[in-house]
Amino acid sequence: METAGSSASAVPMRPTTGRSPVAAWKRTSPRSKRSSERWAEETGCIVEPGELIGAYAAPFKDDLVLLFECILASRGEWRPDAEIAEVSFMPPDGLPDDLTPRTRARIADAFSGVRGVVRVFEEEASATRA
Repeated sequence: METAGSSASAVPMRPTTGRSPVAAWKRTSPRSKRSSERWAEETGCIVEPGELIGAYAAPFKDDLVLLFECILASRGEWRPDAEIAEVSFMPPDGLPDDLTPRTRARIADAFSGVRGVVRVFEEEASATRA
């Protein structure tokens, strides 16, 4: 499956049993208390994690992102810091213009309702290797 504006391949994940990447992702998913605390620390939000939306790899950057559905349980106090300047909720058509094609693909997957997708991104034509 191609995503407009990016060169990525999508492969639906198949349910498996035993030791598999899917099982490993579920074992290390944001369902842990430590991950919930990190969400609260970075955003002021307490979330209930849901399903795995997808795994997104950018081998040219040595990058892997696991994206999970989250349900907002509550929102507490939050202040900007050196790492995060602002936290906000936006509709899909209200996102900042400067998002990367990889970020746009992940957000599009989340809003479209797909689950368990795997995308491997190729280096953008305008990007240069360091």
